[in-house]
Amino acid sequence: NRGGVKFSPFDIEEVLLEIPGVRVALVVAFENDYFGEEVGAYVVPHEGEMLDAAAIIAHCRGRMTFEKSPKVVIFGTDIPVTSTGKYQRLSLRERFADWQHTQFRK
Repeated sequence: NRGGVKFSPFDIEEVLLEIPGVRVALVVAFENDYFGEEVGAYVVPHEGEMLDAAAIIAHCRGRMTFEKSPKVVIFGTDIPVTSTGKYQRLSLRERFADWQHTQFRK
């Protein structure tokens, strides 16, 4: 929920997975002083792939509204999982803490 606009992480992840070189994409809502929450993407590239955060954000903005598109992309190699193998999205939120005080504009 970004400033009253609800979004489905799964819909955004489908758009992220369209990008060549993306192996795993997880979308999380992270705390933001201006809109309550913002959209962040945690992306794991295929081995040897070099991806660009700005290009990923541009791809998403071309396919969905500004409100639903990720404002920050973080790259990683590890994905925290539960004992049953499910992704622990909430544990990724802390990785977006640096952007809590940022106001994102179109």
